[in-house]
Amino acid sequence: MRVRTSARCALTAATAVLAALMSAHGAGAAVPEPDPAVPRFRQFGPAFAYAALNPDAYPPDVNDWSCKPSAAHPRPVVLVHGTAANSLSSWSALAPALRKEGYCVYAKHIGGKPRSPLQAMEAVAKSSKALAAFVDEVLAKTGTKQVDMVGYSQGGGVLPRYYLKYDGGADATDPARNKVGKLIGISPSNHGTSATGIATLGRLLNLIAPVGKLLGQAVPDQLECSDVHARLDEGGDTLPGISYTTVATVVDNIVTPHTNQFLREKAAPDAPLNQGRERCGVKKMPPLAPPVLSRPKDGIVAPAAGSQITNILLQDVCPIDRSGHLRHPYSPTTIRLTLNALDPAHAEPAPCRPVPFVPLLG
Repeated sequence: MRVRTSARCALTAATAVLAALMSAHGAGAAVPEPDPAVPRFRQFGPAFAYAALNPDAYPPDVNDWSCKPSAAHPRPVVLVHGTAANSLSSWSALAPALRKEGYCVYAKHIGGKPRSPLQAMEAVAKSSKALAAFVDEVLAKTGTKQVDMVGYSQGGGVLPRYYLKYDGGADATDPARNKVGKLIGISPSNHGTSATGIATLGRLLNLIAPVGKLLGQAVPDQLECSDVHARLDEGGDTLPGISYTTVATVVDNIVTPHTNQFLREKAAPDAPLNQGRERCGVKKMPPLAPPVLSRPKDGIVAPAAGSQITNILLQDVCPIDRSGHLRHPYSPTTIRLTLNALDPAHAEPAPCRPVPFVPLLG
């Protein structure tokens, strides 16, 4: 009885923590025109509440199919939301900033049940195919050959990387055929999460599969040591011809440890396991090289020299911004870092404003 009770408690704890993971409507559903009646939100809480009551709503600054990419911004920007979120709750702050800068911006709810505000809950492999179909739609309607992609949490890490590697987003043999030029991840689930230790407990108690059935396969897919991460990390984190930028926050307690968010150069076959991989036990996982961070100068982080990967820690740019996981895409500093990554030739110093850490906001 005690073992059953402990397992039940562990499952309850795992459910509570993993349900918040990484804060993608089904493939083929029509994406609506922008609705000017939808408010513009500058904070996560009100945006999430509005999205919960209006699950079909999108930010008014996305999906204007009459928008023509300019010479200054020739690639449309595709926004990819996070787990248990949707386009409105993830992008209510960044979307208007992009439109103000002159970008054509597109987004779609992916990986969830119709009319549910909790999207990106399906298996990453399934959501990847929906993302592939949407990118093809954007390319066809805008008459362009590439998009730039900005993603949050699952939408900035495991999902776009899966699309690039397995569903036609990139061509490793001919990078000129890549459909994505830049991938920018905000709090991305690049190398999975320990869920603050809950994932390790869940593996020990064989609770990962039940949690996946209860919450959605996207949750176990994003735990470190998952089969999805083993496939993605084999052969290295990057594909030729793509520029990668990652922005992480040190107080993220959803994608943990926060260093799992950073992309790495390909590790030597005999490289020692880095932090986290020893937690996978007997399961063989590809080794990861230590992450290399790019440092700011006068509020600007230049693209890494001689590398496809630019890893940025939010607090290196603004120590007083303690945005957690859920509020991270609303950080004014991160929004400017994202704009700079899209157009480094016209980078501007990132603002730095105090944002207190709120534990419940990850």
